[in-house]
Amino acid sequence: GRAQRLMQSVTQAESLLRQQRHAACLRVVGTILDSSPLSVKGLTLRAEALHASGKYLEAQRFCEGVLGEVNKRSDARLHANMSAVLSAAHYSLGAVSAAADALEAANCAMLDARQTARLAQLRRMLELKAQGNAAFLRKEHDKAIELYTSALGIDAGCHGFNAILHCNRAAAFAASQRVKQAIQDCDLAIQLKPDYVKAFVRRARAQAVLGTEASLRKAKQDLETAIKLDPKGQAGLAPELSHVEQRLAGSATGAAKAKGGRSRPRSSLGRQGAAGRSNNENDGDNRSRASSGGSSSKKKGPAS
Repeated sequence: GRAQRLMQSVTQAESLLRQQRHAACLRVVGTILDSSPLSVKGLTLRAEALHASGKYLEAQRFCEGVLGEVNKRSDARLHANMSAVLSAAHYSLGAVSAAADALEAANCAMLDARQTARLAQLRRMLELKAQGNAAFLRKEHDKAIELYTSALGIDAGCHGFNAILHCNRAAAFAASQRVKQAIQDCDLAIQLKPDYVKAFVRRARAQAVLGTEASLRKAKQDLETAIKLDPKGQAGLAPELSHVEQRLAGSATGAAKAKGGRSRPRSSLGRQGAAGRSNNENDGDNRSRASSGGSSSKKKGPAS
């Protein structure tokens, strides 16, 4: 009968999901939901297949749509399932705080042991990052570095959140005059999140501190990239870019004079455009797009 055919379809969809045949799984799930739109198994399998196929935003929106329609008490199992997949989608997008919130919104009695452990892990990651930000504000830079490093050791797979941690640790390194280590952390942040504007800005300022012609060229390139990625939000970087270009021109002129047999003038690096000017602009998580803001002279504490 109809119920038997539905169970067969569910079994088939589960098998396809285990085989990572996500498109085929979603097709079978479509037939399940056509027959039974409120099927807990069907709705859960659709959410899980979307997430497993890397369609994180689509999975997030689907789960939020279902959660907006179900009653937490009368549909406790469906609510818990959607909350779990929503949490996983947020986590995959680097929004650890939102991931924790999604699990906390579920009925705790419906969470399995793995999901309960996951919630504890998320809370620990957020706690370490918050403690690192607080230590940074107290100018305890070595302590901040230690806390960010501990948070980075929890889950290497959370790329978005770890990019923030690397960028925050870069700020602590720069504030303690370890500029090359700050640059290395910015490199790692950008590897994990190639459109991370703040990491480009922070790396540019660290490169400017080094002051060599090669580092100034890299600073110029990073500032140009930041402006290209976020033209409106980073419009305030234009004067800083101009200053780096002026220093770069002066460096090139000095090199040309040195080749002509004249002694090269000592470069006056100063601190303008340096990494330290925005060292305390540590990020929150990726729930909102990271931005270093317009004027680099503004000093902000880490977001909560």
